[in-house]
Amino acid sequence: MRVQDQDGYSALGAHVDDLLGVGDDAGLQKIADTLTTKFEITMKRNPTIVTGVQIQRVREKRWLKLHQGAFITRLLADYQMSDCNSTDTPMDPGTARALMLLPTSTADPAVLRKYQRLVGSLIWLLKTRPDMMFTVNLLCRFLKNATQKHYDLACGRPLKYLKGTITDGLVFQPGNTKWFLSGASDSDLAGDLNSARTTTGYYAKLGEYGAVVCNSHLERKICTSTGQGETYAMQSLTKEVVWDRHLLHELHHGQESRTPLLTDNDGVMKQSTKAINHSTAKHYRIAQAYIRSKVDDGTIEVGSVDTSLNPADMFTKALPAAAFLRHKAAIMGPQEPPDV
Repeated sequence: MRVQDQDGYSALGAHVDDLLGVGDDAGLQKIADTLTTKFEITMKRNPTIVTGVQIQRVREKRWLKLHQGAFITRLLADYQMSDCNSTDTPMDPGTARALMLLPTSTADPAVLRKYQRLVGSLIWLLKTRPDMMFTVNLLCRFLKNATQKHYDLACGRPLKYLKGTITDGLVFQPGNTKWFLSGASDSDLAGDLNSARTTTGYYAKLGEYGAVVCNSHLERKICTSTGQGETYAMQSLTKEVVWDRHLLHELHHGQESRTPLLTDNDGVMKQSTKAINHSTAKHYRIAQAYIRSKVDDGTIEVGSVDTSLNPADMFTKALPAAAFLRHKAAIMGPQEPPDV
């Protein structure tokens, strides 16, 4: 819901019976006056917690962080991990491989319920913790057949990582680009060792820091080439950006220029402007054509980035610590508040 007239500006987002609003004094007062004609409401200016998400901000530096530190603290206590040693990453390549290769059988219902409860708690964290996205995606693949070994691995490294990053979260900071939308995509061909399905991921952010969309998922179709997987990843990101631009327009923060989207695949970048199709790519030419159409109409611009510098790589596979931390910083921003 958005209100803008000579009396001010405000915008509201709804979650069940909680309304989070932004705007100037006049706009917010108009919203309050309108709602009180039909409802009994309670208003709080500058809340510090909304639906379990804690809000930390430094207005003078235009810095804001959303985190779930209180929830993580309770989660660690529930699983007797409050005093565990921390790790640099939630999932390392060796653990991810071991998890995918674990034998599955008819699961013990009690173990399965414990596993599902743990993974459900980790899913709740994804509101503010995109650094956990690939790990949660991987753990979700065993929700119907997890064994005790799956549960032990899920209770291990992911929770140890959370122990050392309790108050980490999403940082929003416009930087010199103001609230400029940008993003990147990536894929890991046949990354799932059981099904040979490809993991794709992407993100979009506003400003220098401020991820508004993060995604990690297994493609339903089997990709037969890196180009196919990378094209599907960019297509998914492009669809998301089209919606985001419409929403920003409705909020009176329309994007005046193309949204730059990065890929580490040269074929995807070239296909975004030229229809150079060949026989081995004809089965995904529609996805290529969609991306190209959004370049032609001025919505996006596809650029190239080195694989080692592509933050979306974090959503497609378990990474060594150095690469993971580099991508995390690019997406989630500086975790410590700036000095006033």
